[in-house]
Amino acid sequence: MKFDFTQSGKDNLLKAMKNLPKSMRNKVIRSSLRAGGKIVQKKAISNVQAVTSGESSGLLAKSIVVRSKKTRGKVLGVVVAINKAVSAKGARVGLYGSVLEHGKENQPPRPWLRPAADQSSGEAISAIVTEARSRLNDAVADAKRGS
Repeated sequence: MKFDFTQSGKDNLLKAMKNLPKSMRNKVIRSSLRAGGKIVQKKAISNVQAVTSGESSGLLAKSIVVRSKKTRGKVLGVVVAINKAVSAKGARVGLYGSVLEHGKENQPPRPWLRPAADQSSGEAISAIVTEARSRLNDAVADAKRGS
């Protein structure tokens, strides 16, 4: 899922981010995206519980996590995913989640993740912006102290 946002101070925010050391910039980006991912995660858990009410153990809801994705030290984004450690206990939680989301031949889809992203995108974007502003102020203060 991709979030795009605009704000009045976007150019100033980007300038401030570019002036930070790479490691600090990545921390700001990662924590901001994780804050947005947590909002989507909560909604996904709620949706799974509603879709599977009375028929499941709750293992799928317990296994929904937020993970950072990065390559070569660059933060690519955040993913709301199913924790493989939980499913390693013998349950095929990922398969169950996929069948619920997309359905199969004799089972209609009961989406839970896509609606979570759609329903919580505004709140997630607000969380991303709020966290970015907060972390950026802290990072700028740390960078000034380090100089």
